[in-house]
Amino acid sequence: MKLTLSDIKSKLKFGPNGSPVLAVILFIVAFSVTLLILGGDPSDTVDSLTLGQQMKQIVESEPGEVVATINDLNYYERDLAIIKHNMLTANPQYSRLPEKQQNQVAGDQLIRQYMILQEFSRFNLSVTDEECEERIQTERKAALDMIAQGKSNGENFLKYIEGYGTTFDEYWQDEAVRTSFIEALKYDKAIEHICLIEGKKTMSNMEMNEYLTELINNDVYKITLFGEPFGKKATEGN
Repeated sequence: MKLTLSDIKSKLKFGPNGSPVLAVILFIVAFSVTLLILGGDPSDTVDSLTLGQQMKQIVESEPGEVVATINDLNYYERDLAIIKHNMLTANPQYSRLPEKQQNQVAGDQLIRQYMILQEFSRFNLSVTDEECEERIQTERKAALDMIAQGKSNGENFLKYIEGYGTTFDEYWQDEAVRTSFIEALKYDKAIEHICLIEGKKTMSNMEMNEYLTELINNDVYKITLFGEPFGKKATEGN
């Protein structure tokens, strides 16, 4: 069966209840490890040790060229590489797409994710140091429990952090990892606030996309992706 772009987008963005699979921890260093914690071997083509090595290499690389802008903020090749890496972790079939389509899927996800993080700032939301530490310790405990239970996920987790170049304890103190969990907390708070102002307990992936599209159409956000206008401006006149 030929794999299509829509197949990959569907598998990456929707869970069993229609919610975004990637909404747990989306675009950041901790995402690969969170997949290991939540269940299943994340990849049938790349082992966890290699995944950790690849992530460390990306994190330590230069930012590279600008690939997207959202209002006055730039996002770089390194940001896109992290998203592509995490998409491969979530769905190994992603690697079967041509490079151009891989970039398209990852670019769309980058815009969605960072728009939501910018919503956190636009609504003047905040997180406390205590909340951040609680998030990190919750994930740490989940990892410890998984290891203690002798599950294969525990072995995968330990292989990942070995590839990442840290011990178990060092991993949770790593600056990039801690930043990733903090950004995940901000993302979650932004989602909660958006649901609140929309008068809903939860929002499906489609509803969230409609919300973000409306922001673009109303010029709340001006966006470019790969040097081209993204959203409304990209389709006007067609």
